[in-house]
Amino acid sequence: MESFEGRRVLVVGGGGGLGYEVVKAFYKSGAIVYALDIHKERLEKLQKELPLVKIVVADITKWNEVREIVRDLGAFEHLVNVAGIHIPGTSLTTTEEMFDK
Repeated sequence: MESFEGRRVLVVGGGGGLGYEVVKAFYKSGAIVYALDIHKERLEKLQKELPLVKIVVADITKWNEVREIVRDLGAFEHLVNVAGIHIPGTSLTTTEEMFDK
């Protein structure tokens, strides 16, 4: 595995599932990891397991708020976005509003 020692990484959706595993992998490789998620409880659990992880509670559907939060965090070398929700349908029936959500 490549070393990410000292590199700043932002994982959006880092509180659960795949995002949780991505955070752990970067953490174990020496990265300075910021986990952003809407679920505060999940982030707090993650931080108890990996105490040096920085947690950021935010709702990414609120673009302007998130933009300000991330801007205040400073520059990152890596961004992983695994946040998302399941909306039933197909790519042919997905509307612009559904995609944005």
